[in-house]
Amino acid sequence: MPLRVRLADLLLCCCLAACASVSATATPGDDLARRYPAPDPGLIAIVEVRLGDELLSDALTAYQYGAATYLPLGELARLLSLAVKVQTGAGTAAGFIVREERAFHLDLARASVILAERALPFDPNLIRVQADDIYVESGLLATWLPVDFALAMGRLSVTVLPREKLPLQLRLERERWQRRAPAGGDGAGLTRLDQDYRLVSPPLIDQTVSLSATRGGGAPRTEATSATYLAADLLGMQASAFVNLARA
Repeated sequence: MPLRVRLADLLLCCCLAACASVSATATPGDDLARRYPAPDPGLIAIVEVRLGDELLSDALTAYQYGAATYLPLGELARLLSLAVKVQTGAGTAAGFIVREERAFHLDLARASVILAERALPFDPNLIRVQADDIYVESGLLATWLPVDFALAMGRLSVTVLPREKLPLQLRLERERWQRRAPAGGDGAGLTRLDQDYRLVSPPLIDQTVSLSATRGGGAPRTEATSATYLAADLLGMQASAFVNLARA
């Protein structure tokens, strides 16, 4: 066999071995990075997030690709008190939305998201993975979470519009009620009602009478008891008396 053919075969074997080595050392993380690249740092936008009159954050990291805005799934779930945890290394997010029966699971490796046992399709191009979070295009994110997003990127502002009552809203309502409630039970903040006591009023009488009979040592014994409670207005005040009588 000519030496030239042997050298060609040797080079081909070396190339195949090198490709196999590269393929063997590839990790799932490398595959995720290729399918879901990191956001472009040049497109970063620091925005404020509001829910009604409440400022939830004044420094949320977002990325703007033309008319599309990518928002962080994990950080928004935290701000809205939704029980969803993100693991960027594994490319997953799991938890539940508002109620435990509405389980949520996102698996980027399988390109699948399951919400309340229902599979929802998505375009992988609408997701970017950064070391700190999974960034999802706002329209797609609104199909996963029970909220819509009003974007005003010119003012660097995002307003959350809930489609149902969120755990965060329930907590804010409790906090507002507590702020309005009187502190320490001293009656602060309560309406004062003046009691119109008269100089003299007919008494309210509550009387209890009991009679008992027993026989001890052959001789009968009878006992009568009386308890009387009286209450009335007297000299512009309330007066009360309790009388207890017993007779054998």
